[in-house]
Amino acid sequence: AVVSTQSGHYGRDFRGEHGLNKNPLNIAKMGISERDLDCKMPTYAHCAISHLILNFDKFKFITTSNHDGLHQKSGTPWEVTANIFGTAYIEECLTCHKQHIRKVIVPALHRNCKAPDCGGKLKKTGVRYGQKVPIEPLKMAEESADKSDLVLVLGSSMTTSPFCQLPQLAKNFVICN
Repeated sequence: AVVSTQSGHYGRDFRGEHGLNKNPLNIAKMGISERDLDCKMPTYAHCAISHLILNFDKFKFITTSNHDGLHQKSGTPWEVTANIFGTAYIEECLTCHKQHIRKVIVPALHRNCKAPDCGGKLKKTGVRYGQKVPIEPLKMAEESADKSDLVLVLGSSMTTSPFCQLPQLAKNFVICN
């Protein structure tokens, strides 16, 4: 989360010294409004991570707790990113589970799936504090960590489940804060 937090996109982080979790009333103020995300640009850290993924075979996958899409704005493909808490840029059909990637924040339009023979309701994949984590991105993250020789953890308190368990699935992990 710190990759985006340190850029100032979110104001304060959740668990830091002056984190939003220090006062339960602050949870409602977490992050920035989704309507503002379309205007946000990736940080140098997002761009560096994207460069490693795109140009070096040793770097294969990103697991993120942010739903801001900044890894994708920096050039990282959706296919190599597990957005554990979903994202504000993907709608998923509740019937056929086809995902529809959008270039802008998904508004609540109550759209229907355009997949052949479906027509199911579309729902944004982003989850909020206290909601259940989607199974598919978590499964992708677990499989990637399990196959990894090394997991590099950037800016994490390592106290949020399920993130705190993922690095331990790899042969080795390094935490950089």
